[in-house]
Amino acid sequence: GYRSGICKGGGGKMAKIFDPDSRIMCTLSRIADLICLNLLTLICCIPILTVGASVAALFASIRDIIKGRDSKIVSRYFKHWIKDFGKATVLFVPVLLVLGVILLDVLYLYRQKTVSVFDAGILIAAAVACIGVYLGTLQMFVEFDNTIWQTWVNGGKLFTARVPHIFLGVLMLLLPWAILFLFPTKFYQLFILFMLIGLSGPVYVLQLLLQPTVKAISDASEKRENELEGKT
Repeated sequence: GYRSGICKGGGGKMAKIFDPDSRIMCTLSRIADLICLNLLTLICCIPILTVGASVAALFASIRDIIKGRDSKIVSRYFKHWIKDFGKATVLFVPVLLVLGVILLDVLYLYRQKTVSVFDAGILIAAAVACIGVYLGTLQMFVEFDNTIWQTWVNGGKLFTARVPHIFLGVLMLLLPWAILFLFPTKFYQLFILFMLIGLSGPVYVLQLLLQPTVKAISDASEKRENELEGKT
């Protein structure tokens, strides 16, 4: 992974282009880190029961990249994976159940001769909301140490407070599958791109968008803790 969270911009000289601290090399290194994390996550998601831990480790690792703590990206990923396996798996179970029900409804509608636009819209909205709240919950999970229930509550609040940002993240994550459904022949042209950054890319963009909100929440929480300590 690239060596620091802040990279110095290189000049226009050729000698500086390949400097490890140049903007070009920092960008290439960050892309390489995202590709590595994407491949790790896809492999670790193969057993469905490990999806929660794998995606949570991806969120935590990308948070580390953004905050400049991205040395030894592979070992750090598996450190998060092992540490958060139990809690992340419990967080994922409700999502798995809800998406399973939605999938059964989709299969039922697919077998019908006519499909109501309203019914299809309800299912799409439910799927997007479920994934969106889960993304918000994962963001709160890797940033704050709370109970499972409080993490879900905070994730829901983050989702409602930043619907456009999280909706963009959901859209980027679902785009390959939408292409597969609408244009099956075009999907294979984007398959390699999905394998490389189909998960890590959207999560990276989403975390960048949510960083100001998360920082504001963290500062407010720290302020309340200081006020309580002052009273005692």
